[in-house]
Amino acid sequence: MRRPTFLAAGIVIVITCGGLHPARAQDDSKSLGATLEGLLAVSRQLSPGLRAAALDTAAARAKAEGADALDDPMLNANYQYYRSPSVFSGVAVTVTQSFPLWGKRDLRRQAALADMAAARGREQSTRHESDERIKVAFAQYYTVGHQIGVNRNIAAVARRMNAAATARYGQGGGSQADIIQALSEETAAKVEIARLEGERSAIRARLNALIARPVDAPLAEPMSLPVRSIANPDLV
Repeated sequence: MRRPTFLAAGIVIVITCGGLHPARAQDDSKSLGATLEGLLAVSRQLSPGLRAAALDTAAARAKAEGADALDDPMLNANYQYYRSPSVFSGVAVTVTQSFPLWGKRDLRRQAALADMAAARGREQSTRHESDERIKVAFAQYYTVGHQIGVNRNIAAVARRMNAAATARYGQGGGSQADIIQALSEETAAKVEIARLEGERSAIRARLNALIARPVDAPLAEPMSLPVRSIANPDLV
């Protein structure tokens, strides 16, 4: 009676663990765009160009593994008849195997290894090119978002200055020039924010296209730019 109990418990565990994956995927999709590493990881999973390059490398590797193998043997069967085609006498089975000349198998293996190295180089080049495009777009995405935040702060300060100048003018102090200047600065900041919002939308669409997602898919705000380590040059 213990066996059905173990089977039922196993089924419950599988269902519970399987239900965790969609929630995790949903959380990952909400945070996508916050870091450069997340964008690069998604690109390597979804990019058709990267997947095609990886498949070419795998095919070249498989070809190189069997490049020096002998060709498949050929099996021939000859049926023999005694005097009349209707009277069966016997069958002769022959097996033939072709052997390449000396050094030819090594040459085939070397050529296959060269093709594999070339395919691997193309895959790395494709990955580097894709990574660089994503890095540039991510830096632009972060920079534009930072500029939007700065202009929002400017607009908030100009709005408070406008309120203060209006209050002073209503009490008989200050001048209309202060109100006009504060209003002009607030308007200029809002216009710049609108321009930057359009630029950020275009960059977001380009980032989504680079990682093989719909151009209108949402992306999280980037948290920070990755820090590049620069080695100090040796002083002579």
